[in-house]
Amino acid sequence: MKKVGILTTYFAANYGAMLQPFALKRVLEQEGCEVEMIRYEQKDISHSYNPFYWGRFFQRNISAALASVLFLPWACAKEMRFRRFCRRYISPEPGFVGQIPDDKDYYFVGSDQLWRTFGSDEHFDDVYMGFFPVREGGKKISYAVSGEHLELHEQNREYLKKAFRNFDLISVREESRAKDFAPLAEGKKIEVVLDPTLLAEPCLFQELESKNPLPSAPYVLFYCVRRSQHFVKKIHQYAQKHHCHLLIFSEGFKPSLIRYAAFHDDVHYQMTAGEEAFLGAMQNAFAVFTPSFHGTAFAIINHKNFYSWMTVMIAGRKNCWRTWV
Repeated sequence: MKKVGILTTYFAANYGAMLQPFALKRVLEQEGCEVEMIRYEQKDISHSYNPFYWGRFFQRNISAALASVLFLPWACAKEMRFRRFCRRYISPEPGFVGQIPDDKDYYFVGSDQLWRTFGSDEHFDDVYMGFFPVREGGKKISYAVSGEHLELHEQNREYLKKAFRNFDLISVREESRAKDFAPLAEGKKIEVVLDPTLLAEPCLFQELESKNPLPSAPYVLFYCVRRSQHFVKKIHQYAQKHHCHLLIFSEGFKPSLIRYAAFHDDVHYQMTAGEEAFLGAMQNAFAVFTPSFHGTAFAIINHKNFYSWMTVMIAGRKNCWRTWV
């Protein structure tokens, strides 16, 4: 039995960040592999999601620091839900390892946005870029890694040339990045592959507990990430047109959405919803609005009408959904 280790952002309290490693782990186990989620902490990502990280209370942006204090109880509740999900379905062991174990036959790096720079100094994460020792014969594979937000200036290009030498096989999530990276890979072929959530058979997600977060009414789901809260009024109008309530999940907490929900009885902003509620909402929503890659992926998996601000790779083909209300 081949021993496989996965390196990814499984620890982030983000719906896609936990569902993609679950999917990759289960697909590899179905292929007969012994799979371990390597408990490596990428500190920039970990700190950005961890409500207990002290640094968020001493930010230069005073309003952000105050928001961190104000929303701490809700952030802690949400964090606890994600941690329980992680222990139950992804990695039962708490905490993080001090170094990457060297006993694996294969190391899978991915998916998600691992090939980008982090922090104010815009540094790469050397582990995600394959700079770690393995035993003789151990192979490193990138699977469906995204470099969507990486700026390819000369310094980054030189770093990537060195990093790509670490990998025996390279695959990415975006066709555009495969083309960008090809000249830097020194002859290695860069494949475009499905994200693990789309690679897995949909029935795999039936192993996960799900819960309808709004069973009392039909609803449209708005999964808000980045600055998409500005579309809430238009999405609400769509929901009303179809005689639905509006259910909102978000990455982080959006004060403008709290205010909007407070003034509309048919708008429900569930700030602390965990993975079970996300899965249940995707299964039961009338339609889904989101700029999130994994939000779009689960709308597809559940055969929902959806409106997405993005490009999704399906079976190696680029399909754009830019339909709007």
